[in-house]
Amino acid sequence: MSSAKEPVTRRFGNGLTVLIKEDKSHPVVSLQYWVGTGSMNEGHWQGSGLSHLLEHLVFKGTAHFSGQELARKVQERGGHWNAYTSVNRTVYYIDGPAESWQIFLNLLTELVFFPTFPEDEMEREKEVVRREMAMYADDPDSVAYQLLMQTLYLKHPRRWPVLGERAAFDCLTRQDVLDYHASRYVPNNVVLSIAGDVDAAEILSHLELLVEDLKSRPLNREPIPHEPHQFGSRRVRKEFAVPYSKLHLAWRLPCSAHPDTPALSALSSILGGGRSARFYEKFHDRLGLVYSIEVHSNQSETDEGAFTISMDVDRAQRDKVRDLVLQELRNLAEEDFTEDLKRVCKQTRVSRLRRRSSASGVASEMGADWFGSRNLNLSSEWQEAIERVTTEDLHRVCSTWLSSPNVTEVSLDPPGSNAGDEERASASAGTALSEHVLGNGMKVVIREDHRLPLAYACMAFKAGCRAENEHDAGVTDLMSECLLKGTSTRSAADIARFLEDIGGAINTSTGNNSLSVGCQVLAEDLDAGLELMADVVMNPSFPEDAFLREKESFVADAEEDMEDPLSVAFRQERKVAYGHVSYGNSPSGTPESLSSLTVQDIKKQYERIICASNAVICISGDVRKDEVLPLLEKHLGGMRAGTPPALIPTPALRAGREVAVLDKQQAVLVVGVPGVDVASPEMAQALLFQSWCSDMAGPVFTNIREEAGLAYYASSSLFIGMDAGGICFYLGTSPEQLEEAGRRLEKTLEMIDEQGMTEEELERTRAAALSSRLLAMQSNGTLCQMLALDILFGLPLEAFEQQTDAIRNMDLARMNAFIRKVLDPAQPRSWSIVRPPAGE
Repeated sequence: MSSAKEPVTRRFGNGLTVLIKEDKSHPVVSLQYWVGTGSMNEGHWQGSGLSHLLEHLVFKGTAHFSGQELARKVQERGGHWNAYTSVNRTVYYIDGPAESWQIFLNLLTELVFFPTFPEDEMEREKEVVRREMAMYADDPDSVAYQLLMQTLYLKHPRRWPVLGERAAFDCLTRQDVLDYHASRYVPNNVVLSIAGDVDAAEILSHLELLVEDLKSRPLNREPIPHEPHQFGSRRVRKEFAVPYSKLHLAWRLPCSAHPDTPALSALSSILGGGRSARFYEKFHDRLGLVYSIEVHSNQSETDEGAFTISMDVDRAQRDKVRDLVLQELRNLAEEDFTEDLKRVCKQTRVSRLRRRSSASGVASEMGADWFGSRNLNLSSEWQEAIERVTTEDLHRVCSTWLSSPNVTEVSLDPPGSNAGDEERASASAGTALSEHVLGNGMKVVIREDHRLPLAYACMAFKAGCRAENEHDAGVTDLMSECLLKGTSTRSAADIARFLEDIGGAINTSTGNNSLSVGCQVLAEDLDAGLELMADVVMNPSFPEDAFLREKESFVADAEEDMEDPLSVAFRQERKVAYGHVSYGNSPSGTPESLSSLTVQDIKKQYERIICASNAVICISGDVRKDEVLPLLEKHLGGMRAGTPPALIPTPALRAGREVAVLDKQQAVLVVGVPGVDVASPEMAQALLFQSWCSDMAGPVFTNIREEAGLAYYASSSLFIGMDAGGICFYLGTSPEQLEEAGRRLEKTLEMIDEQGMTEEELERTRAAALSSRLLAMQSNGTLCQMLALDILFGLPLEAFEQQTDAIRNMDLARMNAFIRKVLDPAQPRSWSIVRPPAGE
């Protein structure tokens, strides 16, 4: 825009400063209120994100307008408005036709000085911010930056995210917002910057009337903690779902008033200010060692800043690249920067001219200049300062501020990639898998892993829903708990004392398809642990008194489940899908089925299930197979071979709809579609689809909860059986919104069916899925149970690795073909609804 007229500056009696730049070249205007407060000015609310929350809430209504009225008035006049919060400022702006400057100014002034912070909007907007927090928590660049800030600063409030820490944020109240606004949004802490086709005198005359009731008030200046001097380097690594490392190197800098500031800024541009920058040209173009590299010098007007070098680099190359970059910095003392400085001067000039080509850019420049230095010539003086920088200046600032001993280094690295090379090699060399069969037919898996002197055992049996009916549902679950209540030679107390003496643990668990008994001991106590495990499994006494106590507890738990709308909805969906057989019954039973059970029933179920031909045992940890196999024969070789129980076949998923009435406040909707069984070749697709649909950034949550606001929660779950499987989509809502939420869910499933996944969504979901699997592999106990169940269900020993490879190599075409298949409208769908009684 033209710079024919000098800016007009006016300070009102209440302290409000107004900057106006008239420019008649285009009939547009930009109005910006710069409030001198941000995340580092929150005082005793420090780290809560109060500044950012307040910025959200001012848009919800003012003294004279509701939030909807504000938005409508801005929009109908062709305005574009928004706001942002940083560490030391909050800026509100409207850009639009110059003819509407008066209404824009009225609305913006209302917004900044007279918000009402409606009570009913408080929690709703806090939930929006929580979703924003979740979004940033999923973003590797944001996570890496925050890791850098919290490592670089130990006391200074720059270490806190602008959005705040979740725990502190959750504690904020409406009164906190009111108090903070009253203490910081005072006219003597605000600058109004206006640029465009306006008349300054007319604006000032109107504004004087507009703010005449605004009084100057003492500004609450909370002291900002001083960051102590950094002695030596700092290094922090964090693993995250990223395919490569995000590496940051940083050095603390003085405030922007320091005479070295122009040289530091020029150096950052020369090294990493674009694709022609030295570091990009060398490390990306010439050596091919990084995917990207950027250099920034950020300095504050009032306190210190930072010089950062940020790189995306393969994890295997991370340390090499770091060393090369630090060496390159040391070599700069020998470099001539004459031509580089000419280029930086030209870039700085062009950047400013581009910024000044719009009313918004001019208003922003004025606001920033005044905000930082009370000097409207700051930008032009900055250009002159850049032009005075010499090669010698760059040599000096590099040696003064960028020394290796004071570097702060953080990296975000792929999951599982930060174990030491020796540790990884040792772990790899010490891990071996093998399959065996005992003399009685029991299948055995041994996994040798010598990292820690611990041993894990898991014995798994086919059981669960297909081994029960609607009248005895839950019998396996109850029986498994009673296994630990005594044997023919040990009481429950004896079992507990034995485990305490050797520092071990034993547990049972059941599910839709199996019963498992697990044991953990020191490797040196494996013999004793297996002896106890065999005693519990082969010689249970099922004492009547213990059975009755456990039965009473199980019935109480089932009754509690029947009062939970979500639990009732899922149980009902299974009935709709499969009827009263197989997976139509819950493995935890019902109050009625559990109440009818006797100790003879659990003994009968024990005889059906516990036999060697129906069992797999896995031993994992600091063990050796040639030592383990004789122990297994000694302790478990005497188990009867038996015959596996006849399992009830599962019918195909049926279409249907059932409604349950529960005297609760919420309504729940579950819809099931056919999925995959445990041996399906499409298991990888099912796992990825479930991960996508259950994620808060996925289509179910986004469309139903975030965009429509029709549910408290919206997600999906994956059910995998031995001969059937399903995918359930579910939501919790109010009774009034139930019908609309159901329609929205149907529309969402139609949209997913039609559009499928995008490449970006597949990559994001793949990264999360692979990360979860890597994390699971840390635990020998988890792997032990997983291997036992895989073999029990007829999968190969390498099933986990095969699934991981399938996830890693999944392409978009196969992924979307699976989605179209499971969401085909011709497929049956089982609907389950739980709602309050009519009229409530």
